[in-house]
Amino acid sequence: MISWIDTLLQGIMLGGLYALFAMGQSLMFGVMRITNTAHGDFIIFGAFSAFALLSIFGVNTASTPWLAMLLLLPCAFAFGYGLQRFVLNGTLGKDPLPSLVVTFGISIVIQNVLTEMFTSDPRAIETGGLSTESIQLAGGLVVGVLPLMIFVMAIIIAFGMQWLFDKPPSAVRFAPLRTIKTLRN
Repeated sequence: MISWIDTLLQGIMLGGLYALFAMGQSLMFGVMRITNTAHGDFIIFGAFSAFALLSIFGVNTASTPWLAMLLLLPCAFAFGYGLQRFVLNGTLGKDPLPSLVVTFGISIVIQNVLTEMFTSDPRAIETGGLSTESIQLAGGLVVGVLPLMIFVMAIIIAFGMQWLFDKPPSAVRFAPLRTIKTLRN
C-alpha cells in the first residue's frame, strides 16, 4: 500500500521540476510568441556551464553551486538578451515557423558543442548531501529534500507568474508589464 503512495508522491515532486520547465516554455511561447525548441538545451547548457566553472576553480563544496549560480545568472541574462535582441527578434511575426527553425538550429549547435566538450558521460555537482537528504513522513514515506525544494519553488513561481500577469498593482507605471499584457491579449 505504501509503495503506490510513495510512487505518487515522487511523481508529484518530479512534476514540480517539469512545471518549472513548462512555465519557462509557456512564458516564451505565450507572451513572446516564440516557439523555442532549444529551451531544454539552454537548461542543460547552464548546468554544464556550472560544472565547468566549478571544475576550473577546483572548488567542490556544498556552497559552490550557489556561488556558480550567482556568477552564471548575469551571464545567462546577457546571453539571453543578446540572443533575443540580435537573433530571435528577426523571426517574430505571424508565422511561428522562422523561430522554430532558428531555435531548432541553435538546439543542434548546443547539443554538438556540449557533446564535443564534455562527451556523453554523466556529471554531478557536489551539493553537500542535498541531493540525497530526505525527510521521513508518517507511515514510512520518504521525500527528498531537493525534490521538495524544487516543488515548493515551482509553486511560488507559478503564483508569482499568475500575480504578475493578472493584476499587478504597479502595471500602470511599469511599461514592460503593459507591453506583456498587450501581447498576451
